Amino acid sequence: MRYRPTVMLVLAWALAGPPTAGADWVRDEIRINMRSGPGLQFRILDVLVSGDRVQRIGASGEWIHVRTAEGADGWVPDGYVSKQEPPSVRLPTALGKLEKAEARIAELGSRLAEQTEAITELDELRTTNARLTTENTRLSGSAWWKVLVAGGATVLVGMVIGALVPRGGAQRTRRIRL
Repeated sequence: MRYRPTVMLVLAWALAGPPTAGADWVRDEIRINMRSGPGLQFRILDVLVSGDRVQRIGASGEWIHVRTAEGADGWVPDGYVSKQEPPSVRLPTALGKLEKAEARIAELGSRLAEQTEAITELDELRTTNARLTTENTRLSGSAWWKVLVAGGATVLVGMVIGALVPRGGAQRTRRIRL
């Protein structure tokens, strides 16, 4: 029974989760001493920081002989040198690429919206064209019948006039004799 309050306190603390106050971050910057020889007993020549570029010249045990961009030679522990760029160097490059990609995505999104609008307009024009073609065909057919009916009516009227108007006979036609 004596441990019960302690157990309850630990349980309450565990269930409470991580603190919700403002987060702090550990810096990723590493500083290593570049020494005059392969060991801690050698004199410190320079301090290298995360992101400094070095050229590997040689190795001795767990130490690497390096040359800095300024031309200084020295020794650093093997575990602090990598062929990959550190995050402090890669992050700005990645952020730049991300900004370019986001701008490209926005540009492509706007072009897609324009093309979608153009496709919608094209579909509407195709529908209108099909409707007008059908209507034109219908009107052309009805116009042909109108022409036939008008021609037939003209012939009929001519026949009626010809039947009703007397021909005059022999009196009308005199021949001139020479």
